[in-house]
Amino acid sequence: MAKKRKETIVEYVLTTKGYNKVVAGKNDHEVGVHPSQRQINNLDTAKTQFLRTNPFMYNSKTSAYPITSIEEYLVKVRKSEFALGDIVRNPDLSKTKKRRLVKRAFKNWNKDYNTQKSRAFSDSDKTMEVIGGVNFMKISFATKLVMMVLFLLMIFIVSLNSYLWMKIAQTNFGFRLRQNVMDLFNTTAWLKMLANLTIYVLVMFMFYATIYSMVSKDFVRNHKMAINYLKKSEKAISRAYKKKFKKAKTYYLKMIGSKKRSHPPLDIKKVEEGQINITTFDNIRKVTVDRAYTLKKHRPLYVGLKNIFLLLSFGGSLTVVGYALYKIVVSLF
Repeated sequence: MAKKRKETIVEYVLTTKGYNKVVAGKNDHEVGVHPSQRQINNLDTAKTQFLRTNPFMYNSKTSAYPITSIEEYLVKVRKSEFALGDIVRNPDLSKTKKRRLVKRAFKNWNKDYNTQKSRAFSDSDKTMEVIGGVNFMKISFATKLVMMVLFLLMIFIVSLNSYLWMKIAQTNFGFRLRQNVMDLFNTTAWLKMLANLTIYVLVMFMFYATIYSMVSKDFVRNHKMAINYLKKSEKAISRAYKKKFKKAKTYYLKMIGSKKRSHPPLDIKKVEEGQINITTFDNIRKVTVDRAYTLKKHRPLYVGLKNIFLLLSFGGSLTVVGYALYKIVVSLF
């Protein structure tokens, strides 16, 4: 039969200002069986699994379970599991054993955190290379300039009643040239139709080129912003974590060595992730990769439409200009 002894019980209640001592009294305690340990078996499986995770990655805004202190998290001791609070507050454990178990718990949490951080940061470095894969979205200035020249040329050819044609027709050669073009369009209806269609295609190409470039620039701008954020966040996350980890570990090691009988639990706010954390970091990286993947996935469509517009624009313009020049030269000589 387990021995019983009188033990001073101190209760802390979490308030907006932290933990406050509210109750102190005497209670019978069975040696070797800490009262709080009995409650672990009463937890549901999902919460038990949650308490096996890393307290330094806890986020009160997204967590499915409200946690008030790091002492609620479970620590593996051989084949058993104990809440951290059960270890540091168990009067049946020696200070040496408490220190060893606490150091091991923090060592495991630190190893787990750094592993996940390294994985996230490593994936981020790979993300930086994605931007090179969207260079296909660029349309060169020379191509745009050529398309604009062809557009103006086609407008000039079909607008025979324009002011420019009237000025040209004031000369003998200009008059004959204009008349030949008019006769050509009158006798070759398909040529004028092709000229008009080419103008529409050129307008559509310029509109498409604008959208095409906007998509590319928008991605590049957002990608660079994300990369800059990730670089700054990496340093901020590492710095904040090291500070929180050191304070939490020191707090409990000092508690164990202290002669003071009661200490408030360390508030979870002292160790939980901040606004800049690994989860947010990884989510931004994933969004950036997903956007790049979407662009790459639709690459055949983007490039295909661009090539079709270029082919129709060049083909239509060269056909109209070439055929017109051929007929005009033949008629003049």
